[in-house]
Amino acid sequence: MVRGTGLCWTMPRFFFHSRTDTALVEDLEGADFPTLEAARAEAIADLRQLAADALRHNLPVGSRHVDIYDAAGLLLTTVSARDAIRPLLP
Repeated sequence: MVRGTGLCWTMPRFFFHSRTDTALVEDLEGADFPTLEAARAEAIADLRQLAADALRHNLPVGSRHVDIYDAAGLLLTTVSARDAIRPLLP
């Protein structure tokens, strides 16, 4: 709530469904972010961490993706592990 205005602003809730070629893990709780870009940044950070963990254990990064949905169940964007790590490569 913005003090003194009587206005209430809630952040939108985003759901991060993680998938690979063989599995899907649905996010049933979601998380609040001010914008889709902030939610996308979180997905990128998570995918980079998963890729780093895989590489530390000499495992392939694989074809992991995060699909970001809104509270109505609409797919807003998809971020792949490749998309997340590509900006870090020379």
